[in-house]
Amino acid sequence: MSHTQAPQRKTYVAKASLEVFYTGGPCRLSHDGTMVAAACHEAVNIVEVGTGKVVHNLPGDTEPITALCWSRDGRRVFTASRSMRCSVWDATTGESVRTFKAHSTPVLYMGVDPTGTLLVTTSADRTARVWDIDKGFCTHAFRGHGGMVTVACFHPDARKLQLYTGSQDGEVRAWSLRERKCVGVLQAHQSSVTAIQVPMAADGGADKLITCARDRVVHEWNLKTMKRISTLPVHEAAEGLVCLDPAAAAGLIGKAAVRAAPDAIYFATAGEKGMIRVWRMGTGKPVSSAVHLMAGRVVGAAHEGQEEDEEQDDAAAGTFVSLQPTSKGDGLLAVTGDSRLLFYGSGEIVIQKELIGNTDEIIAAAFLPLRDGSKHGSTSEKVGDGKPALNALAVATNSSLLRVFDPSTMSCTAALTGHSGAILSLDVAVGPNGESLVLTGSRDHTVRLWDLAPAARAVATGRAVAGGAATTAGAKCLAVGQGHVGAVAAVALAKRNGAPLALSGGADKVARVWDIAGALAAYAEARAEAFEAAGIDPKKHKGDHPSVRMEPVLLGAKAAAIAHDKAVNCAAIAPNLTLGATCSGDRTARLWRLPDLIPAGTLRGHKRGVWAVAFSPTDRIIATAGGDKFIKLWSCDPNAGVQSSCLRTLEGHTAAVLSLRFISSGTQIVSTGSDGLLVLWGVRTGAAVATLDGHDDKAWALASDADGDVLATGGADAKLTLWEDGTAEAAEEEAKELALKAGTQQALSNAAASGEHLKAAHLALKLGHPFALRKAIEAMIADPEGHGDAALDSFCSGMKGKTLHRYLSYIREWNANAKFCEAAQRCMASLFRLHSLSELSNVAGSKDTCETLKAFTTRHFARAGRLLRGTYLLD
Repeated sequence: MSHTQAPQRKTYVAKASLEVFYTGGPCRLSHDGTMVAAACHEAVNIVEVGTGKVVHNLPGDTEPITALCWSRDGRRVFTASRSMRCSVWDATTGESVRTFKAHSTPVLYMGVDPTGTLLVTTSADRTARVWDIDKGFCTHAFRGHGGMVTVACFHPDARKLQLYTGSQDGEVRAWSLRERKCVGVLQAHQSSVTAIQVPMAADGGADKLITCARDRVVHEWNLKTMKRISTLPVHEAAEGLVCLDPAAAAGLIGKAAVRAAPDAIYFATAGEKGMIRVWRMGTGKPVSSAVHLMAGRVVGAAHEGQEEDEEQDDAAAGTFVSLQPTSKGDGLLAVTGDSRLLFYGSGEIVIQKELIGNTDEIIAAAFLPLRDGSKHGSTSEKVGDGKPALNALAVATNSSLLRVFDPSTMSCTAALTGHSGAILSLDVAVGPNGESLVLTGSRDHTVRLWDLAPAARAVATGRAVAGGAATTAGAKCLAVGQGHVGAVAAVALAKRNGAPLALSGGADKVARVWDIAGALAAYAEARAEAFEAAGIDPKKHKGDHPSVRMEPVLLGAKAAAIAHDKAVNCAAIAPNLTLGATCSGDRTARLWRLPDLIPAGTLRGHKRGVWAVAFSPTDRIIATAGGDKFIKLWSCDPNAGVQSSCLRTLEGHTAAVLSLRFISSGTQIVSTGSDGLLVLWGVRTGAAVATLDGHDDKAWALASDADGDVLATGGADAKLTLWEDGTAEAAEEEAKELALKAGTQQALSNAAASGEHLKAAHLALKLGHPFALRKAIEAMIADPEGHGDAALDSFCSGMKGKTLHRYLSYIREWNANAKFCEAAQRCMASLFRLHSLSELSNVAGSKDTCETLKAFTTRHFARAGRLLRGTYLLD
């Protein structure tokens, strides 16, 4: 092993974490747009929109949440669960204000009137009820629907005092709060009503009603006559509808489009196709539309007059389950079926921010390398304060999406499609021209090569939420590699010389070497031809051009070989690019000469399947980890032939080790496993330096930035945790403790020398010095003026918690020795006088301590009795 001295890390500190906060169900934005209340299993989380952090967790009653809403001022949250319990919460403190039972069956919808004084609840019992928020009693109970009441809406003009409800059978009813009766029955929908809106006209009036349902149509109604005015087919089961005032419509589709029909009614819909569409009542086509995720790429808005690509339409990934307006009315919040919250801004229908409520399992992660592409070196992007920015994080979340996260905010800034199956593995490297190359392997039997440099640069410069960069950031797929006949669970990119090749393996037991350099050259040639065909000089445009659509090229394979008897779990490439390694469930890891995949050795020694393999960046060492809970270090000297010896075995994990990385210039290793632990190891000593508990389930993903300054871990608990090197902080804290301890030790010596026994006792107990404490107590007891008991009482009077527990343990040790039992008995007498039985019983281990004290005290009293009898002349 090399003896290169490198800074040794002692520990890591969790700096940020992305956890599950939304698991499907109701999700509502506060009226000021700063908070989101989202159902998470049987609880509700209050989440900051700006940071994605959970501010409060409102506990449930073991039953799923069925409905929730905000008060107008944002100070209260109303929730309902399947147990029929409704709760009112203080949103600022997270405390429960009161609970009540609203219906005899679960509540399906909740809403607050424009004045903020009334709450409506609808239920599966076919009724709708209105409640006084402050006083908590029911003011109205409306019956008449033939099916479950799914949605409700108050008239925005509080003077109208009207409520509108929709049911599962497609019926819509209008109710008068003043007359307490139904004033209109609107029957036209053929399926469950999902949204009811009252649009505000340009003159401020509101005498129309817009309803949508899962029957793929939107109806417009006249509230004065209760008759249908028009019907607009939206060609999808609409799950949400938001009416737009002229200003909001102009922000989303442009002022010119609104000026053409200023008095028209505009609204946006979202539904099963994963599209946001803006409509103008009376037209047969959407004025503007946007698909949030398409197969292979992300598209922006299409405006009136442009033909929609129906084939792409059908390929939209994910469906919307609700649509809500933002606080200023100039944006939209769309919630998807896969627990994502998409915030669409004004200007065009583009995603400005994305919060992921549930990332599912996090399978793999890697920090994106960001370089300037210079010939003589490379530097990271820098932020405004001149410090290197933290690199963006590429994450595979057991889905077909390749996501990019901003570590500073833990928010998703890019989501790219292309794979048709879940991504199982990924690796990163710097390309020959500074590209942030990412190679992914998927269940769809393919590998894909991506350039995520624009996404990484957007994160590093703080532009990840500007101009639609939150969705695309210019990242693209460059090449697709085909040839595997099973899921690709292992990929590795060469880390030097512009990443000329890659290695992959999977369920087909085959290892393949891919020609990355050839794919990059082919993509550059195809790009130049496409630009020339479009009449554009490719040299003047370093990035993409809107008029030129590029498709991924074919990623060619240099070699292929049957690598193992079972599926390949992981792959790695040595720093010098001459060796590759694969590991498998057949309990072995194998070495290969690259690029021809010539066998170079087999590493045998693990008792169960091998899950991870990594080359040291500085030494001829390879590390493997497996289901037997061990990490093994092997010599991989290519001059030694096929014989590779195990140098050391690292033991410390309590379950299978799933991932590992070399850090600190190869002198340390970090690993994660099925036990959810992050363990830091020393390569030379083989000992665990630090063990950190970061996950509640298997920790699959482990990423290291630079040389280990920052780590990221992810696992089956859907939690993504960011760790920073805490060695300096720990050393500083340790130095402070040592300095404080030294000062206290000197004060103890001074107090003992000057006869300040009470002060010396306090200092000795604080330092944990039982010998010095006993000496001080014995000196107090031997006070010639007889103030020993008073001093002991003063010493014992303020003790509690851990201090009291420590004091009792010292007394127990003294009482076990006949030489020191007198001091122990005096201390016990003082404790029992000043502390109650209940207080002493709350001390940890007090029962066992008292039993020990009792046994030795009985022995001391018996001995004292014998000594006393020995003093008698006659018995």
